[in-house]
Amino acid sequence: AAAAGAAAARAAGTMAGKPRLEMSRRVKRLFEADELTLRIAPAEVTPSNAALVLELILYLIDDWRLLVARDFLERLDAVVRTNERRCRAVRAAMDEPATGQKLEQLRERAAECQAVKDSASEVAADEWTYACKLFGVETRYKPDPDGTLWIKLDGEVEGVPLFEQLAVVRETALFDKWAPFCNKSALVSQLAMCEIVTWFNLNVPLFFISRDAVIHAYACDCVWEEGKVLMVGQSVDEHSAPPLNQGERIPPYKKSLLHDRMIVKGFQAHIEVKSPTTARTTIIANVDPRTVLPQALINFVMKQMAGVLLHLLQNQAKVVAQDPHCAHAVKMREDTWFYRDWLLPRFQK
Repeated sequence: AAAAGAAAARAAGTMAGKPRLEMSRRVKRLFEADELTLRIAPAEVTPSNAALVLELILYLIDDWRLLVARDFLERLDAVVRTNERRCRAVRAAMDEPATGQKLEQLRERAAECQAVKDSASEVAADEWTYACKLFGVETRYKPDPDGTLWIKLDGEVEGVPLFEQLAVVRETALFDKWAPFCNKSALVSQLAMCEIVTWFNLNVPLFFISRDAVIHAYACDCVWEEGKVLMVGQSVDEHSAPPLNQGERIPPYKKSLLHDRMIVKGFQAHIEVKSPTTARTTIIANVDPRTVLPQALINFVMKQMAGVLLHLLQNQAKVVAQDPHCAHAVKMREDTWFYRDWLLPRFQK
């Protein structure tokens, strides 16, 4: 009961951006868990260790290993359901408002991440219209009956440091330094270690239009189990955005003859790590540009924007690796807790 209560208190004590990643000695010993590499050996979940399993699940949520946490939660649910009397204290801890909310969010996000894994392995290329293949990355698209556009990027690239690539992706305030046609960008909120709300603006002078977007996104770490990083996101507004940190707000919506806010109905990225310098990346997005897209504009977007996106990202990663004074490298040195203490050990192991 004491362990179950401590687990619930720990769920409520997590700080946005820098969670207190603490694992008790009993949990380490029982599950052969190593806090550096986070190895977790298969272990039977029983009424006797149910409270420790709950503690482990909450630890894994804070550490963004959502699919591993989901697997343990499913086993814990089954044990608690079939041993109501012996697991009464664990059930009470799981029903605490803060813990219950955290577990429910885990179930939802794990389902989204599982869908990312499943969609990355789908072949069905005939559903997509081929656009181009540039720098080893194939670009396809398909219109949706609701008027939105689906975009898919897929390719394997070698010789580019993946550690720096992830830094380029994470530092969304610096998108305007490298992303095609992005002339403004800002981090709206760093909600947690791997969860953000961000804003960017795209300006396409050839067609005299601009579009901005506000995106809520999070990542799931599967590096140790499967050598993968998963990302999920979508557009939000002031009504649908998660609670922001004090003093933060969603950029106001502005519309003009040539400008509107596009809606990203869904975004997902599946990054399969082959080596520290090789990865296969699949990105799928469903975008509502808030305008009718002529075929000429679709072709332009596919080739000049989507088609070169990963290539420019990789080029920027090379810059980060070689130039210690560039903006991304400075950010990485400032955020040592994330880059040095959390991300780097995954690549070293």
